[in-house]
Amino acid sequence: DAVSEFSVLQNQFGADFGHSNGGQFNTVVVSGTNQFHGRLYEYFQNRNFQAMDQIFRNNLQTEQPRYDENRLGGQIGGPILRNKLFFFANFEYNPIGQATSPTSATMTPTSEGYARLANIPGINQTNLDVLQQFATAAPEASGSIPVGGVEIPVGVLPISAPNFQNNYYGVLSADYNISDKDQLRGRYIYNKQDTINTSANLPIFYSNQPNRLYLVNLAAFHNFSPNLINELRLGYNRFNQQFPIGNFTFPGLDAFPNLQFQDLNLNVGPDPV
Repeated sequence: DAVSEFSVLQNQFGADFGHSNGGQFNTVVVSGTNQFHGRLYEYFQNRNFQAMDQIFRNNLQTEQPRYDENRLGGQIGGPILRNKLFFFANFEYNPIGQATSPTSATMTPTSEGYARLANIPGINQTNLDVLQQFATAAPEASGSIPVGGVEIPVGVLPISAPNFQNNYYGVLSADYNISDKDQLRGRYIYNKQDTINTSANLPIFYSNQPNRLYLVNLAAFHNFSPNLINELRLGYNRFNQQFPIGNFTFPGLDAFPNLQFQDLNLNVGPDPV
């Protein structure tokens, strides 16, 4: 709702796009005018409003998987100095909640399995305690693995990972007509996304993952003649993505390690990225 024009250049770019490879995407942000104008809007998708997909019917599902999305926004634009200086602003909030996509099974020892591990001669009790603290026992056995000549019952640990994100989008534009030959154009775009990092195998290591994007653009135009125009463009672009690992401690170590158990398809620790 903050875009007035969008175009795609596939080839034969002009000189001002000489730095780009592949397709060139051009987005023109809405500008203010001599009249104040505004808008409030909402786009809403909800599992209860959508028809059942035939694929789900074929799988004998009776309810839609969760998909709830709202796009709530508002905008305002108008003159600061009539015929000279204009502004436009748009803000949008976009929460999305979805059903969890199934992943490969995570296995952990059962309660009996942990008891057998504790009785193996030479077992490191500290490491076993850490494993048992974070990788809770499977409710029932579905197989076994040998450890030190002892068969350890293991089973599937039921995990339901959350799938939710909050998005915030802000757009601000300003246009200043200095004279018939000189114009200034300014744009500021802000994207904020807070989601849940579920790359770790165990829910206790899931963490909030913040992503931030900032884009500032300033352009100055001067008309020397009907056939000669100069544009000076300055831009600043910053993207910040973090992968918090939480405040977990491991006895004897400064940082919590990532412990890989290939036989169990299990990683004990935060997101290894």
